Amino acid sequence: MTKEAIEKLPEVMQSMTATLKHCSKDDASSDYMTESRLLAVKFDRFSKYYCQVVKIAQQPKTNDALYCTEDGKWYFVEFKNGSIKKDEIYRKIYDSLIMLIEAGMIPDYQFSRENISYILDETNTYTKEQFEQLFVKKFEKLEGTDRK
Repeated sequence: MTKEAIEKLPEVMQSMTATLKHCSKDDASSDYMTESRLLAVKFDRFSKYYCQVVKIAQQPKTNDALYCTEDGKWYFVEFKNGSIKKDEIYRKIYDSLIMLIEAGMIPDYQFSRENISYILDETNTYTKEQFEQLFVKKFEKLEGTDRK
């Protein structure tokens, strides 16, 4: 995310950024699913914040990252080093949207329909190479940070 995109985020989210590389780390194998230095919201951090605010013990299922553009488009990013079931993805999307709405970060579901897309990396949707080519390089170029 650009500095301008980060500044448009709700204030509490501005301190939750990390590189996509950091967001993509597979804790089980210590592998990174991308080497990208693009910044995104590390969504686990937001989930922990949400649990403190609404005082719940069990952390909701979440996506790995939230990438936002200056024009208000949001992209949930999920990295997987292995398989994932469709109902797990739906649960992550559902829990993530509920958290964003209840915490006042987005106004309603209509906002999500119009402004939020979902990127699933390393299953049947995108390989690591496709993710780099179709997502990372596109936004690096827009941000002027593309690796040549």
